[in-house]
Amino acid sequence: MLFLKYFYTLILLLLFNNQNILSGGGELWIHNHSSSDIWVHVYPVSMVFNNDTYGTNGRNYCLLGTSKVFPQQGIEKYFINGANENEWYFKISVQDWIEWGFDGVPGTDAATKGTIGFGRWKIDFYNSANINGSPIDYCILEYDLGYVNPNRPECGSQPGDVNIRFVNENPGHPRVQFLWETCSCLYSTPYQDVPTNRKIYERDRGCPGEYWEPEIGNFKWNSGSPWNGFDYQRAPNLYTIFPQDPRVDITEVFFPYYGYINQNNEINDVRFGTLTLKLTIEKNEPNGNPVEIKTPNIPYDYAFANFPPIVIDKDANLILAKGNNSLERKITFRKYYDFLSNTPLEIFPYGTLELQGSANSNEKAHMYFESYSHSVIWQNANLIMGQNSAIDLQGNSFM
Repeated sequence: MLFLKYFYTLILLLLFNNQNILSGGGELWIHNHSSSDIWVHVYPVSMVFNNDTYGTNGRNYCLLGTSKVFPQQGIEKYFINGANENEWYFKISVQDWIEWGFDGVPGTDAATKGTIGFGRWKIDFYNSANINGSPIDYCILEYDLGYVNPNRPECGSQPGDVNIRFVNENPGHPRVQFLWETCSCLYSTPYQDVPTNRKIYERDRGCPGEYWEPEIGNFKWNSGSPWNGFDYQRAPNLYTIFPQDPRVDITEVFFPYYGYINQNNEINDVRFGTLTLKLTIEKNEPNGNPVEIKTPNIPYDYAFANFPPIVIDKDANLILAKGNNSLERKITFRKYYDFLSNTPLEIFPYGTLELQGSANSNEKAHMYFESYSHSVIWQNANLIMGQNSAIDLQGNSFM
């Protein structure tokens, strides 16, 4: 009995010191353990995927999340990491915390500031409300589809809940720490310092020193799922521009119950075209005809023109499905208007680009590059071209 008393005391102390461990709804908690207020900005630095699991549509490459978050402030957040146009970074007072939910998972509360999905996210930390300059620190958080630690099958499916703690023990030397919530190490593993590469991987959420290969999943880009009242894990996919740009593509999207909602994510990072998982492009019209996917042809800002690249990262897979109804499936890399350039394509080592084969040449998977396109396929990268598939390059383009 004495042992049990001390054991329960230990559990209570741990829960007190980690006040929202095991609480529902949250996926990412950010704690301020420094001696002054901080401001944080959470945003995607890769392609991001929602948790639309309705039917056979698969989780979608879509900035429109399936979560409906209703914090007490009255702000509705329908987009992955979406917020209204006036709220896109957040203050955390000393010894306070805020949270982000995971898309499609109910149970959010007043502390929930938005939702995140599968992919790669950056967290910037600032020491004032003026966040136009460089952050004082940052970390990158990457979610794959893995839920089971193969080293500890007794734990079963594990949540990807992570606590991020900002500690400023010495003035001028900020530090970021993290703690995954896992069944085996929840009470025995202390917070760890973020590695020097600033990356925190979901597949590292076992005990320290454990590692398993990422699970890249089988994500889709199709029409998504129709709204059905306020059901979770349903969201239509309205997008046809590649890559989806959170700076512009999450504004004024129509919702059948609310009309147009203007939301905004102000970011200066153009890595949202990086693919870290497995994506199959198979978007069709309601009649089954393939929808042509296109890259943008107008820069986001003429004053600061940039051309966000499409990057297939290590171990990632981009698949262009074959066509339907005797029609080809096509992705077009368009030339930017008024610029001798367009969206670059780059395949990193051990990344894979696949054009699916078809017995019918009319239904080929077709990748078309307009003038002034350029693509780079690194050594040990993979390009797979199925039967009757095609890649065409117009003048002044190269691969």
